[in-house]
Amino acid sequence: MSFKNFMQQKMAPVHGDYYIQKGQENPKEHKYDEIARDAYQYNAYFRACVELISNTAASLNPVLCNYTDNGDKEQLLVSDLWKLLMHPNPDEGAYSFKQRMFSYALVADECYIQLVTVGRDKTPRALNIIQPDKVKVISGGYSNPVGHFEINSGNGVVKIPKSQMIYVKGFNPTKITAGSPVAYASGYAIDTNNEMMKYNLRNMQNGGVPPLVIKGARTQREVDGLSDMWDRTYGGSNNAGKPFFPMSGVEIEQLGMSNRDAQWLEGIELTGKQIMMAMNVAPEILLGTSNRASYEQAYKSLYIQAVLPLWQGFLDAMNNVLVPLFAKKGQHLMLEIDRNKIDALSEDKNELHKRERQDYLAGIATRKEAREVLGYNPEDSGADGDSFQRPVNVTVVPQDGEEIDPMDGDMEDVVGNNLTDAEPNADDNAIADR
Repeated sequence: MSFKNFMQQKMAPVHGDYYIQKGQENPKEHKYDEIARDAYQYNAYFRACVELISNTAASLNPVLCNYTDNGDKEQLLVSDLWKLLMHPNPDEGAYSFKQRMFSYALVADECYIQLVTVGRDKTPRALNIIQPDKVKVISGGYSNPVGHFEINSGNGVVKIPKSQMIYVKGFNPTKITAGSPVAYASGYAIDTNNEMMKYNLRNMQNGGVPPLVIKGARTQREVDGLSDMWDRTYGGSNNAGKPFFPMSGVEIEQLGMSNRDAQWLEGIELTGKQIMMAMNVAPEILLGTSNRASYEQAYKSLYIQAVLPLWQGFLDAMNNVLVPLFAKKGQHLMLEIDRNKIDALSEDKNELHKRERQDYLAGIATRKEAREVLGYNPEDSGADGDSFQRPVNVTVVPQDGEEIDPMDGDMEDVVGNNLTDAEPNADDNAIADR
């Protein structure tokens, strides 16, 4: 064995994806079509969670910032990248594009966004989302689990380099190149909920009639005849409430509603809460609550636990693959989400105004600083906008212990800020003379 092969074996990570030979497909563990059908299309709770999170996340727009070498941040309002994100392709707008990419990520825990370029120009002209089950992740060999991507199209297999694909996936403890769909973690709850809904549907189709036992049939032919007569004449929601006239020798025994049947509705709500828990959605949002404070806290939790982490995964991928293609020399561009523009996470406006007024009157903040925090133009603060107020019941004492005259115009506070820059006016002199 050569030294190179020996060192590769020693240094190789203990992970199956790293041992797949170059050019071979990294197999996926989940079946996308089953998840899309059983979870998203058939289960109301799972679909409601996906649409709530994806629609909420799609309502946010990332901002493009340029970081200078000294750490300052400048927001770029209009740029070629911003135009691409607002108009990703001719068939979709920004909102529908984001809603679809987040939905794929929530259902399959994977999302593939192709950068469409023209000729030798590496700057993308459009962004296209590809359905997860249509993409194959091809290994790049040793210590390179993602070499390139392949898409099966009508014209054959299309090879896409890794540099032209935004690849977002969640954490999978057993597969580094594939996500781990939430539908698997809540699979038992989804299946149980679906079967409960089917049971209720069958009861409703039977007109809500509890199970019956019809006695008196002596042969299989008579059993089939009674069953056919019941389904045709008395069973089903269309025949609900019709009386049943049994033939001579036929008895009907109603089994009634068992305790297990009576707990069905509770079981549906319980499994629904388990699905919402797996999706990081508080039940108060979808099931409702009479407490306004609980509802507001639930929406705040939705942003913190579901929406922002989902966005951060896409921002990391975009900042690695997409953003550098639009950066000019000397620029350090980053896409970010401005948390201050999220109303659910912002401080209550009344409380914010109250706190800033208190800080201004206490001499902690200047008028210019308070106006800037409240969203007003700080330059309209007036001539004394940079001055600090001093409470009338506060006397500033220097370090030597000598008390300072409160009317001293040269007095400075303990942090060195001039508290009384302006000259006393006539009213102030009148008060001093008294």
